[in-house]
Amino acid sequence: MAPHPRLIQEYKRMADESREIFAERRFKFEQQYGKRVFGISIQIPLPSHIQELIKSLQTELLALEPNHLVLQEPAAAHMTVIPVVLWKGAYDRPNEDIWNEIAEECLHTFREMGKSFAPIQIHFRQVIANQSAVFLCAYDDNDLFHDMRQKLFSTLPIPNGTPNKNTVIHSVITRYAQPLEHPDAILQWTENKVLDVPMTIDRVELRKELQYPALKTEVLAAWG
Repeated sequence: MAPHPRLIQEYKRMADESREIFAERRFKFEQQYGKRVFGISIQIPLPSHIQELIKSLQTELLALEPNHLVLQEPAAAHMTVIPVVLWKGAYDRPNEDIWNEIAEECLHTFREMGKSFAPIQIHFRQVIANQSAVFLCAYDDNDLFHDMRQKLFSTLPIPNGTPNKNTVIHSVITRYAQPLEHPDAILQWTENKVLDVPMTIDRVELRKELQYPALKTEVLAAWG
């Protein structure tokens, strides 16, 4: 089956924006890596063959830009389905207080939803850069990942202030530490990279994130 048209359109939009960002050198630089945070999110851990893929892609990127990247630790690489309490969310009280108020209902509802969870097959086929990072991007045929994302966001007790902006299936390969020396080479590399690496999503975790980006987490509940 062909990739879902919505995802094709979303990735085309991202790639078009990427060209504009790189042409204008409009980059943002990582300042949070390794710092303590408090957030609750639903994430998908990546199996070993996808971690190895990320390591391989990082090696290629380092050959182009050896000094100015902040590489994602492959063992901590993941895909975020939705944030529940976003670590950098614009809330009117501390994140921990918000989570304590909704934790019981959220955990119960998440576990109940998991009773009907069925694995989802995806394929990593593209690499796209934006103003702050380079992403490994995946497709599914029937947009089941997006359906899962929207159902979770509409069913769980998500607090006001948590954005619902995620529209694609992606994992971070690297972030930018400082102005890139060879941005055009990186952009060309992303546009020339052709992949087709399958993955089965058979586990979905509700996590507490304590060190960004997912360097230290606690699994609170899981499907699969």
